[in-house]
Amino acid sequence: IIGRFNNALEWGPRALGNRSILADPRSQHMRDIMNSKVKFREPFRPFAPSITLERAKKYGIKSASFNPGQFESRQQYDKELLALLKNEKIDLIVMAGYLLLIGPEIIKEFPGRIINIHPALLPKYGGKGFLGDAVHQAVLRGGDTVTGMTIHFLDKGCDSGPIVHQVEVPIEPGDTVEILRGKVQTLEKKWYPEVIRWIARGKIVLGE
Repeated sequence: IIGRFNNALEWGPRALGNRSILADPRSQHMRDIMNSKVKFREPFRPFAPSITLERAKKYGIKSASFNPGQFESRQQYDKELLALLKNEKIDLIVMAGYLLLIGPEIIKEFPGRIINIHPALLPKYGGKGFLGDAVHQAVLRGGDTVTGMTIHFLDKGCDSGPIVHQVEVPIEPGDTVEILRGKVQTLEKKWYPEVIRWIARGKIVLGE
């Protein structure tokens, strides 16, 4: 989802620039961001039908759809995606349920300008294989007394970039995977849009 934030927000008088959300159609993170007070000013331009694009249309967000299977190679897919991001003059990329690894050329072009959210307190329970409920299962097996969520900058590794913000939540006796998922999603719903606001206000400096 490619969007330009509305400048006329309560966040402050400074221009907020352009933001991009790379999202999966089922992404709760994307819905949370769209349902927050983050507003967009660009008209919607449909490229392909999907649940994600319908949500974008509802909120008046300019959008585009890419299917990796329609490209001859992953390299070609990354090339086309990078071209779109550069053409839109994007200054922040927000990951929202986008489970593909970001190509190295995109990371190189946007250093310190891609943020991701992870349902655990990194660096614990991060990296290959730690997705969705697998994270919460590992936390319970590990006997941890707290869990939480991490928002971090993306780098060439997997869940290894600099941490922007972390929030903890206690694990109670008898907590299940479903309970932990709900606790962490409550944190994510609150804090992912808030961190985007911090970036918009200049509290977090991009590219550093």
